Amino acid sequence: MNKKPVMEDERTVAVENAAASVTLKVISWMLIIDLLLHGLAPAKIDLNGFPVDLLFICLVSGVVNLFYKWRQQSVPTGMVKVIVVIVAASALVSFAVALLITKFKTLF
Repeated sequence: MNKKPVMEDERTVAVENAAASVTLKVISWMLIIDLLLHGLAPAKIDLNGFPVDLLFICLVSGVVNLFYKWRQQSVPTGMVKVIVVIVAASALVSFAVALLITKFKTLF
C-alpha cells in the first residue's frame, strides 16, 4: 500500500476554489471601501505618497486565503514553516535596509 500523501485530490481542489472565492470577495470589498474613503475624504488622504492601502489589501487577501485553507486542513505543515521563515527573513532584511537608509540619509 502506498503511504505517500496525495498532494492534490478533489477535496484539495474544492478547498482551493473556495479559498479563492473568499479571497476575491475580501479583495472586492476592501477595494470598494478604499474607493469610498478616497471619494468621501479626499483631503485626509495623501495621494502623493506610497500607496500603502493597495499593499495592505494584497497582504490581507493572502492571509485570508492561507487562513481559509488552514481552517479546512488543506495546508501542508511544511508550507507553514516556509511562510514563517520567509516572513522573518523579510522583516530582518527590511529592518536592515531601513537602518542603512537612516544611517546614510545624505546619500539618498
